[in-house]
Amino acid sequence: MTNADWLRAHADRKGIPLRTLDGAKETIRLAKRTKADTAMAHAMLKHGRITEEARAWLASEYPQCAS
Repeated sequence: MTNADWLRAHADRKGIPLRTLDGAKETIRLAKRTKADTAMAHAMLKHGRITEEARAWLASEYPQCAS
C-alpha cells in the first residue's frame, strides 16, 4: 500500500468528501492572488480528492498540469 492509498483510505473512513467543481474554482481563485494557481492545479490534479467534473475543468484550464 502506497502513502497515497493509505491517505485515500483514511479520508474515506473519515468521510472527507471530494472537492467539487465550485471548491476547485474557489481554490484556484485564491491561489491566483499569490500566483500559485499553476502549482495548485498541478497538486490538485496529481494528488487531490476531486470530483471528475473538477478534474476535467482543471485539466482544461491548466493543460500543462494534466500530463
